[in-house]
Amino acid sequence: MLKDIASLQPLFAGIIFLWAGAWKVFSSRSGEVAARSGLALLFRHSNTVQQIHRLLGTAELALGLMLLLPPTFWWETRLATGLATGLVGYLLFSIRAAPDRPCACLGGRETRTSGRTFGRAVLILLSTLLAWSTSQYWLTTATTAPWTLSLVALELLVLVGLSPELDWSWATRLFHPGDKSQAVIEPECATARTP
Repeated sequence: MLKDIASLQPLFAGIIFLWAGAWKVFSSRSGEVAARSGLALLFRHSNTVQQIHRLLGTAELALGLMLLLPPTFWWETRLATGLATGLVGYLLFSIRAAPDRPCACLGGRETRTSGRTFGRAVLILLSTLLAWSTSQYWLTTATTAPWTLSLVALELLVLVGLSPELDWSWATRLFHPGDKSQAVIEPECATARTP
């Protein structure tokens, strides 16, 4: 059973790295958010921060694709662990040096770097470490033991719950449509306000 769970971790990590990389590379706001993040304390020039942020996103996209494809090299999961360890280190620095700045990791909503953000990074790191113990392709496990996909779905739900950058006001309004105290989404600026 542990072998099955471990073999699905590249799927989980691959999805996360693709998501993070796609946001960094293709979102029009990612550079702006990065310029106000903890990364800006490490590299003083806004243009340099934005270029490093997009370069990191490109690396995440490539790694995400590698993890989703059949395993070819033994070092793929080790590379994912290295990237996840770098994220944990960056967040430790950011929480200590600039806790009021955004992470600029997964989404455009600017929220302070917090324990939730750090917990999410640790979840990703643990996932990549667990993937070291297997060389089986995740799709093989998904077809022979489909119940294990529910664990990946649960991991993704936990990760989303630990992601303060994601705006959940739409979900609150969906489940409580008559409640006037819920946040209102303003489409022209994609932010939420409380009436």
